[in-house]
Amino acid sequence: MITPTNTILTLASVNTMIKRLKKALNASMDDPFLYTEEEIIYMKRNLRDMYTERKELNSGNGFG
Repeated sequence: MITPTNTILTLASVNTMIKRLKKALNASMDDPFLYTEEEIIYMKRNLRDMYTERKELNSGNGFG
């Protein structure tokens, strides 16, 4: 998967992004006026992309 940014993602950075996105989405459930609908959709889309990125990073050398 080609990432939209030019940075190289490591497994640790992807895991950190997943944790932060999940924390932000949980906070939006507690306070519905914290984020707009477009921001929530954007975060959910990024979370889904981070899960696929983590899956690709974990599967290496034909053992995944």
